[in-house]
This record gives sequence, C-alpha cells and structure tokens, in this order.
Amino acid sequence: MALETLGKYELQGVLGRGAAGTVYDARDPVIGRRVAIKTVKLPNADDDETREELERFRREARAAGGLSHPNIVPIFDYGETSEIAYIVMEFIGGGSLTGLLKKHTRLTPADALRIMDQLLSGLQFSHEKGIVHRDIKPDNVMLTDDQTVKIADFGIARIEGSGATVVGTMLGTPSYMSPEQWRGDAQIDARSDIYAAGVLLYHLLTGRRPFEGNQSAIMHKVLSEDALPPSQVYPGAPPELDAVILKAMAKRREDRFSSADDFADALKSASSGRAPVEEGTIIQSSRRPPPPQPARAQPAAAAPTKPAGAGAQPAKSNLGVLIGAGVGALVVIGGLGAWLLSGDSKTDPRLAAGNPTQQPAPVPPAQVAPPPVPPPVVQTVPVQPTPVQPVPTQPLPVQPLPVQPVPVQPVPVQPVPQPAAPLQPAPVQPTPIQPLPVQPTPAPAPTLRDVVASMPCAAVYGESSTTRIALRGVAPQDNFATLRYTYDRASATNRTWDVRPFPALDIYCQVIDTLRPVLRGVGDVRGLVARQLVSPKTRSVQLLDNDPIDFEIDGPDYASTLQVDYIGSDGKVSHYMPRQANPRFDARPLKPGQRVRLFDTVGPGGAFTVGPPFGTDLVVIVASSEPLMVARSSDDDEPVGAYLANLRPALEAARRRNVRISVDIVPVESIEKLP
Repeated sequence: MALETLGKYELQGVLGRGAAGTVYDARDPVIGRRVAIKTVKLPNADDDETREELERFRREARAAGGLSHPNIVPIFDYGETSEIAYIVMEFIGGGSLTGLLKKHTRLTPADALRIMDQLLSGLQFSHEKGIVHRDIKPDNVMLTDDQTVKIADFGIARIEGSGATVVGTMLGTPSYMSPEQWRGDAQIDARSDIYAAGVLLYHLLTGRRPFEGNQSAIMHKVLSEDALPPSQVYPGAPPELDAVILKAMAKRREDRFSSADDFADALKSASSGRAPVEEGTIIQSSRRPPPPQPARAQPAAAAPTKPAGAGAQPAKSNLGVLIGAGVGALVVIGGLGAWLLSGDSKTDPRLAAGNPTQQPAPVPPAQVAPPPVPPPVVQTVPVQPTPVQPVPTQPLPVQPLPVQPVPVQPVPVQPVPQPAAPLQPAPVQPTPIQPLPVQPTPAPAPTLRDVVASMPCAAVYGESSTTRIALRGVAPQDNFATLRYTYDRASATNRTWDVRPFPALDIYCQVIDTLRPVLRGVGDVRGLVARQLVSPKTRSVQLLDNDPIDFEIDGPDYASTLQVDYIGSDGKVSHYMPRQANPRFDARPLKPGQRVRLFDTVGPGGAFTVGPPFGTDLVVIVASSEPLMVARSSDDDEPVGAYLANLRPALEAARRRNVRISVDIVPVESIEKLP
C-alpha cells in the first residue's frame, strides 16, 4: 500500500527499507519540521516473531523517548494504525558511519577520536538512565550535517527493571557483540556497550573489524582469541591507543572500563601522549646565550666605531684585560710544564692514550694469533713432494711400478688444504640466509592454496603449477595484499592475475559461505567465467550513476542455464535473471562453451543501471545444467538473509540430483560522480 500520509505527517520519500519495515522522509505540517518516520508492521495473532519485533519497536520508543541528550537521536512521537506502528524521530541529514566508512575505508585518528568522544558522552548519559543500547555499530551511529554524532536505534536496548531482556537470547550484530552477548548471559550491562564502542574505534582506525568471518568463526574468535593491536593491523593507527582499545575489548567484563566516561578519559590521556614531538620543538627554540654575556660583548664590539676622544678610556680598560690574560696564560703554561716534568702524568687516565707503551699492548695478541695457522699448511706442501727426488735413483724396473703415482697423488691433495682457510667463514654465510628463503622457496601451488584456504570470504580459483599461475575471482580487502604478495613471489614464469578486492562485509561473507560447496578453488580452471563490461564514461569497470551493468560470459563446457543475483552493500538482493516481473529476463540457456553478452537479447533500455547507494556490490552468476529451484519473495530488495535461506536448500537439492553447477562472483564498484 502506497502511503501519502501517516497520522498527521506527510510522507515525502523513502530513506531505507529493512526486513521489519521502512524508514520514511516526512514532514510535520503543524510546525513545518522535517522528520524521519520508522515503521514496522503490526503482528498477526499467531506470529510470535513479528510480535517480538513489535515489542522491540515499542521498547525503542520508550528507551529513546526518555533520553534527551545532544548525542542521542530524539524521539518526537509514537503511533499505531490498523496495519503498522511508527516512531517519529529527528531527521539526520549526514547519514551513518557506515556511509562514511564506505567512502574513506578508515578515518584519521583526530576524526575517530572526535566521534568517539561524542559517542561515549551519549552512552554515559544513557547508562546513567539505566538503559544499555546493546547494538552499537556504524549503522546506528548517525552524523548530522555539521558532523555531530547521534546514537540511534534503541530497539534491542535493555531497560533496567523492565524485564524486557529474554534470558539466554542473543541480540546484537555479530562483529560488535561482546562475549557475554554471544553466551546469552542474562546480565548484560553497560560494559557490553563499552566493548562494542572499542570494536567501533578499532574499525574506524584500521578500516576493518577485529574479528571477521562467518557467524561461527566470529563467535569462536570473540570467545577465545585476542585481537591484534590496531597499530599492527594498520600502521597509521596510533600505537599509544592500542592498550586503551584492547582494554575496552577485554574478554572479561571486570577487565574493561567501568564506565563510558572512564573510556573517554583514557582515550584523552593516551592521545595527549603524542605531544612530545611538538614539545621538543619548543625546547629547541628556547635555546639562547645567557643574558650576561651579550651585555658585555656589545660595548667591546661597538668601541672601534666611536670617535678617538670618546674611546680613550675603553682602550685602557681593554689593554689591562689583555695584559692580565697574558699573565694568566703564562702562569697556566708554567704550571702545566712543571707538572709534566714531575712525571705524574703517567697516573692521569686522561693522558693514558698518549702513552706509547700501552697502545700496542692489546694489539699484538689479536694480530699474532692468526699468522701461526697458515705456516703449517705452507710447510706441508713441500714436505710431500720430497720423496720424488730419490725416485729417479732407483733401478729402471722400479719406474713402471706404482711408486711413480705416489708423488702424483699428493698433487691434487695440495689444493685441498688451501680451501680450508676460506672455508672457515663459510658456516657464517648460510646462517643468516637460511631463514630468508623459507617463504619464497615452497612450491607456488601449495602456498597459494594455503593462503586462499585461510580467507573465509575469498572466492579465488584458477591454475597453479610450477610453470604457470592464472588466478581469478574475488578476495576481501583485508587479505588481498597477502594473496598478491604470495602471487608476486611465485616461481612460475607464465602468470595471469585477475583477482578483484571487495570490502569484507558480513553479508558478503555469508553469501560466499553459502556458495562454498559449489565454488572452485586453486587448481580448478574449468567452468563459468564472467567479465564486467567497462563504463562508457569512466573507461573502466568503475561505474558512474546511471551506467549500464552488463557482463561478457564464457559458459562452462556443458549446456546450462544462467541465474544472476545482485547483492547490494545495503543487504538488499535484486534478482536480474530469472526475473518474475519481466519475462525478457528469463533464465538464459547456454550451449557448451558459448560466449555471450548477458543482456544483449534484452533490447534498448532493458539493461540494469547503477543507482544509489554507491559503493562496492557483488554480482553472483550461476550456470547449472538444470535450473535451480530457488523460491523468491520479490525481484528487488529481498533481504540477504531471506535470499540465502532460499538458496541453501536449492543448492543442496541440486547436488543430490547431480546437477552440475559453476559459479563466478564479480564485484561492481559504483560512484555518484567523478572525483
């Protein structure tokens, strides 16, 4: 149902859609104020899940409605119709931290600390009111046009004394959930928000979350592994903040900061430790001669420029100074000479270096020790050929005897002792060299397989042998450099690289994890290959707003049909092919090995185009020997969770029927306008 009004509010557009409801851009006509309205459908009497969502929605209204703070999104109104419930809140024009991170990947330390200071101020106020947010993450941290931080979405907040928390229930976002949230503890207090705030600051400074992967991998890491210090993940992160952030993310609640204010104070103290460089500059600028010395020097320098009459008295005073200085010098020289003649200089350690009897003393032992080694070698050389001289004196019958080769045998032996001298340092050379070739020396195929296997979000395949490496696919940005490093140092001479990076968002990891049973790996070269067509405006694969999205596809070596799904970074899925709403996008058949342009049969204006939100999305292209029977709730804006819930059984059923499946994943990067 298309809404034009909701209560007294005029709806002007859609700000976002989710699995539970829609957020509208609206206007309050009474006071002319722009607002945001968050809606959720009212539950059916027998729908427990929707009733829980509505109760959570009402909880958000109660929680945020009682909070009035500059860093918390204010709630203006709450209402219900026959079909939906809604919350009216302040309109925030600057978007969320998620959008900011998509543009910049990571923030400067100054910007990150400014955001954290305001976030912790809002959390401290909320905690003092007995409300724990329990879902601090970039999506729920909003920014106004003047970059003021506003905490939003108290939908899963715990209100002290309300009984709203369900014992043993996990609520939150996996990458930001504290260990006690993963365990489903009944006692969730303010320190869970402090943990999530520490994870958020880690993300802002490094561009990645401390624990990533699918849900089970994140849970294992949060409960049992320690995060790397931020400065080791990204060198630009200030190392003086490492201890503060890791304390906020401690496994035990007792080891974290006791309040948001304590966390904020620790950040300020640690960041103020970066001042010594500036203080050093100030200390250097304060170096100057003592004030009494310039005062005496200036009249003496100016005296020669004065008239003769005025300068008579200064000349006398200078002559006295010179005479006194000369006498003093003679006294010093005389005393020094007498002291030297007395012979006591030998006992002065300052003159020990000038004593010729002490300098050579330590030198000869170091120089004399090595020479005795070579003489024995030189002497043995002439000793062996000495038996050769008496040989000619023996009778002729003796000459053919093996006596003659006897002196010949030592001849090749002579060079043997000679290398003995240079061989002495030989053991020194391999010792530092041995650890260096450890990384590049393994065969390229096992190394690349190991690297790819360690990336839970990667979908990399292709040939890898001692003579040829040809890699294709996608890898998360966090591990992309590691894979490229291994590839560059492989020994194969024939090499091809066509791996593209993408942000390691949870939704992308979930998609790749679902497709894992049918994905190719390193060593598998056969199957579907999809290449994105370049933008006619940017002349690259980076697409501008309204650019068409199309692919050139080489089909597998068997007859197949195509399924194409577009997964947006906002968690929404669009089904390009087959598309129920438009038969022109029906499942496309391919002959074995056929090359096609995906949308060349659609006709003018029929291809899909890029639009907001901009960033990096994923396109999943599946070729199967039989069409996959995937249930779809809609052609566009299907939540990724629902999409995966329908895709998993379809893939399992296809594998049981021995359906041949080949998958290629292509990242699509889009921008609103050229920089």
